[in-house]
Amino acid sequence: MNDSLLLSRMARRLAATQCWDLPLDCRGLPKLSAGRWPPLCASWNGRASKMSDCINLRERFGDQYRIGWDECRQGLERDPWLMLIPCKFGHIFPHGNNELAASIDGHPIVSNRIRRLFCCRIHQDGDFGEVTAVFNAADLPTVAKVIRPRRRPRLSDRQRAAMAERMRAVRRLHPEPQRNREFTDHTRDSSTLGDI
Repeated sequence: MNDSLLLSRMARRLAATQCWDLPLDCRGLPKLSAGRWPPLCASWNGRASKMSDCINLRERFGDQYRIGWDECRQGLERDPWLMLIPCKFGHIFPHGNNELAASIDGHPIVSNRIRRLFCCRIHQDGDFGEVTAVFNAADLPTVAKVIRPRRRPRLSDRQRAAMAERMRAVRRLHPEPQRNREFTDHTRDSSTLGDI
């Protein structure tokens, strides 16, 4: 792929996310003086692109909803861009400064409800109930009524005490930690293999 085609695709992708304030030419590329591109470390509208520009879902919504990680996360990486809120009909993930995105796959009725919300802007649209909608983080309660995020479990003091008592009973039955036990590999038992 040549460089001009790659730059054109990058420019159209950035234009689709509406993150610059530059006029576009007839090919959808930004009009810049002397054919130069803005530095890659800054966004198109002049604001510096930092990790702090991303909403940390655990800090902002972790007390209400379960927070998961994108499947592309590697190791114990704590990148807030990889956080997501699993939902009954899809998931919610960070999209920008103060924006979130909701992705719904294979639920056309839910997708139509999202399309009708005044606070959502459709970012990607599919044929069979797939949609990705972008919305402001303050509008999460409105969107949550439609796609139903997984709530964080809330325990009363009595439930918490009962769980602690059950764990104490388990620890009394198995006082030795699992890592100190001897391991026997039963998959290599020659008596079950027979003659081959």
